[in-house]
Amino acid sequence: MEFESDWVLRYTAENWPLVRADIERVLPRTGPHARWLNGPAWYHIGDDCIDPATKKGPKRSRPMFCLLAAECLGVPLKDALPFAAATELAHNYLICHDDVMDGDISRRDLPALWVKLGIDHEKRKGDYQRAIGRGLRLGDVGIANGINVGDYLMAKSFEALTSSHLSAEKKAALCNILATTLVKTGEGQALDVNLRADADFSVDRYFELATLKTGYYLIFGVVGSALLANLDRSSIDTLWKLGGNVGVAFQMLDDVIDLTSGKGRVGKNGRPELGNDIREGKPSALFAKVLDCATRPEKMK
Repeated sequence: MEFESDWVLRYTAENWPLVRADIERVLPRTGPHARWLNGPAWYHIGDDCIDPATKKGPKRSRPMFCLLAAECLGVPLKDALPFAAATELAHNYLICHDDVMDGDISRRDLPALWVKLGIDHEKRKGDYQRAIGRGLRLGDVGIANGINVGDYLMAKSFEALTSSHLSAEKKAALCNILATTLVKTGEGQALDVNLRADADFSVDRYFELATLKTGYYLIFGVVGSALLANLDRSSIDTLWKLGGNVGVAFQMLDDVIDLTSGKGRVGKNGRPELGNDIREGKPSALFAKVLDCATRPEKMK
C-alpha cells in the first residue's frame, strides 16, 4: 500500500505541472483581473504540488484520473490535457461554493478563500474573524467575492475546452460531459442542503443524493478520456454507473472521516473539528441509518 501511495504521489508530481500550464493558458497569473479574480483563484487551487515527503497539499485526483484513463486508452497526452485542466477548475469551483454554503473557515490548514478575501478587505475595519464568530452576514464582501471567484472558475473550466486545439465536435461533446456533471452535482447539493434534519430521510434517499452529488463529479474525468478514445455509448454509460457506485462509497467514507479527523477542518482553538455533519444536520449515511431504525416519535425529537 505504501508503494502504491508513493507511486500516486510521484505520478501527480510529474503530471501536475503539465495540467497547471494548461490552466494558466486560460487563467493567467497577471493582468487586469489578477487582484480580485485570477490571484484568489490560484490561492484556492493551491499552486504547490503534493510534497512527497510530507504528503501534504491538494490531491489533484480528478485531473490525474483523466490523464491515467487517457494513458490506458491510448489518448495522446496533449489531447487529454484540456479536459484534465477543466476537471481541476470545475473541482475548485465546486469546493469554493461548498465552503461558503457550509460556513467552513479553513481548507488545507489555511483560511478558506471567502474568509481570506474577507480578511484582506476588512483589515482596516477591525477583527474580521471576530465578525465571523457573530454569524455570517448577508452581503458580506468575503462571501460575495467567494461566490464570484467560484463562478469565475466554473466559466474558466468551459473556456479550457472551448479555447483548446481539439476539434469542434470533441469540444462540444466534452462541454456536454462537463455540463452534465455540474447539473447533476447541483441537484445532489440541493438535496444535501434541503434534506438537512429531515425526519423522513432514508438510506435510499442517501444513495440518490450521493450518486448525484459525488458520483458524476468523481468519474467525469475518466468519462472525458473515454470520449476522446471514441468508446461507444454503452461503455460511457457504464462508466457513469461506476462513478455512481464509487461516489456512494466515497461519500460514506467521507461521512466517517468527519467523525474521526474532521476532514481537515480546523476550529478556532486550532484543533480539528469533529462531527460537523451532525451539528449541521447534514444528511449523512449515519444519519440515514439511524432514521431507518428509529420510531416516528424518535425521529421527531
